[in-house]
This record gives sequence, C-alpha cells and structure tokens, in this order.
Amino acid sequence: MKKTLLYTCCLLLLLSSCSGTQEPAAGLLWKITTTDGREAFLFGTMHEYPSDQIAISDDAMAALETCSVLATELNLRDKEDQALFRKHNKFQTGAKTHQVLLNRYGASLKSMEGTLMQVADRHQIRITGLETAMEVLGVLEQIPLPVEGLTDEQILAQAERLIELYKGGEIDVVANEMLDKELGPDIRNLIVDQRNLNWLDDIENLIRHERAFIAVGMGHLGGEKGLISLLRQKGYRVEQFRN
Repeated sequence: MKKTLLYTCCLLLLLSSCSGTQEPAAGLLWKITTTDGREAFLFGTMHEYPSDQIAISDDAMAALETCSVLATELNLRDKEDQALFRKHNKFQTGAKTHQVLLNRYGASLKSMEGTLMQVADRHQIRITGLETAMEVLGVLEQIPLPVEGLTDEQILAQAERLIELYKGGEIDVVANEMLDKELGPDIRNLIVDQRNLNWLDDIENLIRHERAFIAVGMGHLGGEKGLISLLRQKGYRVEQFRN
C-alpha cells in the first residue's frame, strides 16, 4: 500500500539543489542568469491544482509576460503527442486520481500549465516542451503498476499534503523527503533525476538564446540532483526571484 500511495504522488507530480554553501532551495520561482548576462526563469508547478486554494503568484505571471518562450515538460499543444500519451495504460491508471480530485474540488480544479499557456497566448509567447510523450512513456514503462487501488480518502490525503507543500514552496521537502526517502532511489532516479538530466541540454539551449520561462513540476527543482543544483553546477547563477 505504501508503494501505491507513492505511485499516486508521482502521477500528481508528473501530470501533473543546492550545495552546502548555497541557501536552501525554497520557493517556486527562480531567476537564471547566464555568464553573458541573459536572464530566464525556472518555475515549479502543481500540474492539477484547486484554484480556490492556490494561485500562481503575480511575480510568476509578470516574469512569464517578459519572456519569448514558455517551456513545459511536454508540449501540450502537440495533439498527436498528447493523443499517444492519453491512450497508454499508464496514463489511464491516473484517471481515478483525476476523477477523485475533480469530485472534491469541482470547477476550481485547473491545469497550471493550461493557465500559463493562456498567458503565453495572450502575449504571443512561443510554447514548447522539454520531452516527448514517447520519452515519458519510456520512463513509466519501467515503473510497475500499483497492485492495490487507493481509496478516495487516501488520494485526497496525498493531494492535500502536496497542496500544503506547494503553498510553502517546499521544494526541498518534496525532493528529499517525499521523493528521496519514501519513494526510494530506483524509482526516484527514473522518474525525476534522469529526466532532469535529459532536459538539461534543451534548457541550456533555450536560456542561451531566448528569455525563457521553464515550468516543470515542483519535484524537479530541489535536492542535490534537482534542476537548481544542476544549473548551478553548469555555472549559471540561480536565485529565488521576487519582482
């Protein structure tokens, strides 16, 4: 049952670090500065969120409006890619989770990436993705389906925990406690760490040539193998951003 709970947590993060001398990684919006002074932004999302409890910060919205490209994990505007993803049994496994959240939060349940894309559209900001559906499914194929289903109460308990962590911007808690300690090194390596490494070249290409807004699940930001740490190791300055 513990692994089943953790699997659902990972689905929410999908569908949803600092060195010892750096300040702890807390916060959802980070400014990246390249060695030649270019600026970009890294933002942690909660893929499905109750908009009556969580709001995307004004700072994040304002930062996005200054950018030329919005990059999310998947390119949600690629219809063929999205159709492939939705047909897969791993995606179908998360259907119950979505329905339980919808039953609980109703019309307030929103897609955070969808909200960001609406802003991008209004400001004629290009939208792209860091990976394809095939790449994501290749990862999910290596993770066993849960043997036992969750109750509605268990799903909601997991969601409520994530909501509280998101409100506090607790990206290191997600990375080091929820993912690292409980999920275990093997699945965490597949679903978070390796994907972070796979994204790094694309992120670097974007931030070197454009003012980019990178929006990925909050579980990818913190920890020693998180995007904040990886970018710092590459020589970029990464600091929490407040307008």
